[in-house]
Amino acid sequence: MKQSWIPAALSAVIAGGSLFAGAPESAAADERVCGTDRGVDFMFVVDDSGSMDWNDTTNSRVSGTQGFIEDTFTEHDRGGVVGFSNEAALVQDLTDNTYNLIDALGEIDMPEGGAYMYTGLDEAMDAFDDTSANEDVMVILNDGRTVDQSRTIDTAAEAARAGVTIYTINLVTEADSDDDMLRALTDASGGEYFSGENATSLENAYEELREYIEGHRAPQTHDDWRLQDDYETSGDLVISSDVRWDLNGYDAEIGGDLVLHDCAHVRVDHGSIEADRVEQFRRATLNLNDSRLETDTLEQHGTLDVNGDTTINVNDELHQGWQGVLNLAGETLNVNGDFTQQGELNMAGGTVVHDDGSFVQEGAINLGGGLLHAQDGLTMEGGPLHGEASVRNIDVAGGELIVDGALGQNVLTQESGQLDVNDGFVEINGNYLINDGWLTMTNGYGGFDTWDSAYDELTFDASLQGDVVRVHGDFTTESERSHGTRDYDHIGEPMPDEGHLTDGFLVVDGNFYALGDDEADANMSDRALDYNESFSSYNFAAEENHRTILTGAGAQGALIEGSNSSFETLEVEGSLHDYAINGAVDFGWQVLLENEKSDNADLGDITINGVTPGSLDASTLHYSNVVVPQNNHSNIQELDVDVTPDDANAEVNIAGDRLDGNDTAELAVEIVSASGDEVNEYTFDVRLETDEDTVDSLSLDRDHVHFIRPSGGGLQPTSETVNATVSPSSALNQDITWTSSNTNVANVNSNGRITPQSNGTATVQAETEDGGYTAAVEVTVEDETDFQSRVDTLADLMEDADLFNAVTSLYSLNDVDVITPGGFINAVNFSGHNIMFPNRLGEVQTAGNVNELMVVANGEDAFQLHETSSGTFQIARGSTTLTFGDSLEFVATNAAGDEIDRIQTMYGINVSSPQSGFNAQYTLDGLLNNPGDFQRLLNEFPPEHLQIDF
Repeated sequence: MKQSWIPAALSAVIAGGSLFAGAPESAAADERVCGTDRGVDFMFVVDDSGSMDWNDTTNSRVSGTQGFIEDTFTEHDRGGVVGFSNEAALVQDLTDNTYNLIDALGEIDMPEGGAYMYTGLDEAMDAFDDTSANEDVMVILNDGRTVDQSRTIDTAAEAARAGVTIYTINLVTEADSDDDMLRALTDASGGEYFSGENATSLENAYEELREYIEGHRAPQTHDDWRLQDDYETSGDLVISSDVRWDLNGYDAEIGGDLVLHDCAHVRVDHGSIEADRVEQFRRATLNLNDSRLETDTLEQHGTLDVNGDTTINVNDELHQGWQGVLNLAGETLNVNGDFTQQGELNMAGGTVVHDDGSFVQEGAINLGGGLLHAQDGLTMEGGPLHGEASVRNIDVAGGELIVDGALGQNVLTQESGQLDVNDGFVEINGNYLINDGWLTMTNGYGGFDTWDSAYDELTFDASLQGDVVRVHGDFTTESERSHGTRDYDHIGEPMPDEGHLTDGFLVVDGNFYALGDDEADANMSDRALDYNESFSSYNFAAEENHRTILTGAGAQGALIEGSNSSFETLEVEGSLHDYAINGAVDFGWQVLLENEKSDNADLGDITINGVTPGSLDASTLHYSNVVVPQNNHSNIQELDVDVTPDDANAEVNIAGDRLDGNDTAELAVEIVSASGDEVNEYTFDVRLETDEDTVDSLSLDRDHVHFIRPSGGGLQPTSETVNATVSPSSALNQDITWTSSNTNVANVNSNGRITPQSNGTATVQAETEDGGYTAAVEVTVEDETDFQSRVDTLADLMEDADLFNAVTSLYSLNDVDVITPGGFINAVNFSGHNIMFPNRLGEVQTAGNVNELMVVANGEDAFQLHETSSGTFQIARGSTTLTFGDSLEFVATNAAGDEIDRIQTMYGINVSSPQSGFNAQYTLDGLLNNPGDFQRLLNEFPPEHLQIDF
């Protein structure tokens, strides 16, 4: 959906939380900011450089601005003026006195010097009032020329992150200026670019700007909305500014976009929202309490607060802008697409899983003891350190950060910013590359003093405080930032570089590289130089208790170029010289721990043409009848053999890896321990597979499994096992995977045993590992009363094989009775009425245990007969009109209310019991075991007249 004409760029950061019940105390401040009487603080940044002498000869930039102020300002607005050339000057600080403001603009009339625009932006930023509820807007008047464009654009980006909206007015033709630079300044904040090359176009530019301002702060209608039922629309839904929408425990399904304008508030409590796309403007608030948000795209510039048992699923793209705040409060966020995080993500122990696409961190992420799992890599583009902390970093904060990807690839790339482990656990399943920024490890881990084989499988343990970074690939830092402690006092004020590698474990399975050897100043700190110079000489300056462990599991090699960098405690698997590059040990340390080379010559794993031979056991040296598929990746007679020794440092030698004319081979694998003292030779009798070795079909022993829930509770049966048959039986791989389409209804284990959970239906599927053949069985779980209601007559069982199979599996057939007609209804006689009984139409003779007799006329009208004496029921006129030939069905029930007999006739036709030679009831087991009696019964009665009783 296209955005509203009200620009999100004119919104500011929410001052508080939700305006609904349970909102934080800052809600009052939010009401103040979002009230209809809020104003705008304008800072006019005016170019007063020498180029203005010929590009604005009429001084229209001043007169045009004065006119804008006179026509636009309200009682709530304030304005200030900054002029810039070689340097910037605050001509007028923020004031609501428009006369003073207009006079201040008149002082800008002596252009000279160069155009250092970034100085003007810095001065204007300092002039804004952080305590004001007004929105901050910066209007820049310039001719498209500036010194140091890069620094100017960076300064504008910082202003945007602070919630300032920037508008630029180009005072010359685009052909004579760099309008791209001016457009870039507005792009960072969501503002607009205008052309004002002469007095007329400048007036038009200010008129457009005035429309933006007036349209945005026009009073909003407070049309609050509280759902009274589930809501569904196939189109878009826009929640206007200052409107509150409370789902009130219901669900909303939106086929298009859900848009929350500036200061809109949406509350979802024990409900859900589903939408194709959700967009929050700045200062919009979305509260989710024990609820679910499902959307393809989430564009988040406001505040999203989570409470209770809540899940957010973003199926495609999530972009949280610089003013966005997502408070996860221990719950779950799933993102399956590109994820750009610029604002604040506070997990507070929650779980964030990113599944596919790019994941770029630019703002703040605080795990707070939670789990952040980036399954398709992570790029960090955070901000610089400010004082003692970074406001745009990843703070693991006692949680677990997992970054997945392919070994040999950079799965965690740090372009800038800080990864602060902070008592957390970081696991990187690939390479970790630090192009710039900081890795901060300052907390000891669990009191461990050494690293040994017991820690090879080290995993996250929240009970152990300290820092661990586990890199399963290569570790490379090319950062220009100092990681070492460097003291420096500036005019009596301490400005040191704090040590970033002072404790914890950094465990690297691959190569280790610390590249770069620059030191911009031997005395001043990186911090004192505002992190604008290179200090790569210190980019891995480990100190105090920090420990680096090189396991050699993936590769053996280490290099530190920085003359001021070194390991503190270095522990290596094997010997130091195993990690030499080109024969040289180019790294230093304070403490070195070498683990001697192992005598381990055991086989860890092997695949032959992609197949693992049976159950591998390092103590078994010979394997017979190893059947493998054809190798299609090279010469088909050559075997593709991949060997992994138990010790990654052991040597592997392979022989006999070629098939002979009979498509067989004697494969030999020799493993020599790293110490050279132990040798094991493993042999494999290999043959090429044939058609008889592979699966071609899969079948199950049934199509349906039924479970019932009796009135007394529980489920019957408690489980059922479905048997699968893989064909041919000679197939080597008989492995099957079982899955359930709905585990809330039924679970299935690896042997096909199905266990019911709750009422409903599910499909249980079996799939062969070889060939992917599938077969399925339908599972039904229901109340026993619902099941029995579908089994009325014998015809129901004869016409539905699944229903019959369900009955035979759920009940003993001795407990299932077949009731014959007339067993309890002996006769129906229609007699004329007489003067004594003018309403009598006839009577019915029954057995003594008939408690109630009902008549259904023509399949519709039902009425009860009156018992005049024991076993005699009167057919009376009553309110029912019967005519000769009407269809009548008499239904008898006992004292318990169970149906015990049913007989059909037509009005006027007497009928007597057809019971001669038949029992009143039979067990289903008895009939199935006596087919002659069963057939005689069916010859007399149609199946739909034979009732079933459980």
